[in-house]
Amino acid sequence: MSNFNPQAMLKKKGNIVMIVIVLVSLWFAKDIHTKQVLRSEDMKRQIEAEKEKGAALDRIVVLNEKIKKAKEKSWDTIDTNSIIDKIYKVGIDSEVKIMNISPGGRTEEKNYTIISFGIDCGATYKQLIQFIKRLETYPMLIRIRSFSIAPAGDTRGQADPTLSGNIAVEAVYFK
Repeated sequence: MSNFNPQAMLKKKGNIVMIVIVLVSLWFAKDIHTKQVLRSEDMKRQIEAEKEKGAALDRIVVLNEKIKKAKEKSWDTIDTNSIIDKIYKVGIDSEVKIMNISPGGRTEEKNYTIISFGIDCGATYKQLIQFIKRLETYPMLIRIRSFSIAPAGDTRGQADPTLSGNIAVEAVYFK
């Protein structure tokens, strides 16, 4: 039979134990590595979610600033007489003869109110254009929905004929 060598056996036993220890260590290391990879991926997802929240917050801040600027241009009242007075003063400054400013109704929305007006006026072409420009650039929000002009009477031979105009405007009041 073969020779039994206890030293060789101990040497092989030490190698076997070493191999077992290495394998067990690798198994633990693999488990730890897997957990760390999962944790890393979870942290990456959380970072992306926070970036998206930050971007959304930035958009909200920008929109709030836009709303704030729009509210600065909003009318400070929904009193039609006060708005009519201010439109009338713009007409006087533009040398436009305003015959009538009539309220056309209100449209109530969640965040704003639109107040409609019809303006009947008479002026030269230049005065009428100046009046419309002043309305469009008025510090408070006025939208011109439509306007129409027609000659006022016989305009033959007149260098700067008088026109009659009808303008539909809307004043916007933010709540």
